[in-house]
Amino acid sequence: MRGIDSGKEPDMAGAAVASRAVRTSRWPVLGAVAATLASGALLFLGPGDVFAWAAVAGYVLGAVVVTVLVQVHRAARTRASSSPWFNPERGLDRLAGAALTVGLLCGVWHAFVVATELAK
Repeated sequence: MRGIDSGKEPDMAGAAVASRAVRTSRWPVLGAVAATLASGALLFLGPGDVFAWAAVAGYVLGAVVVTVLVQVHRAARTRASSSPWFNPERGLDRLAGAALTVGLLCGVWHAFVVATELAK
């Protein structure tokens, strides 16, 4: 009867929703970090037949996959930020930026290796 006495109806759904913080998914950032680590690991392969394919794979992982996954993270963050219960994770954003920077640097090096191989 409390809702009738005060002129307001109980807001149980609002209380349940307000208790949950809205956060972005972690999988795009973790995928970007994994792709960056894989691209960085491919830097240490020596010359050979596999070397050219490893350079192409390293370029795709470092320059393309990392960039796409970080953009997916940023789009999800933008969508989640429209909620009044959005709880930003600054560490996750910093990790995404670091993965993007290192991934692009690895991708540039792999692109140089691919260009050098093609010029031979």
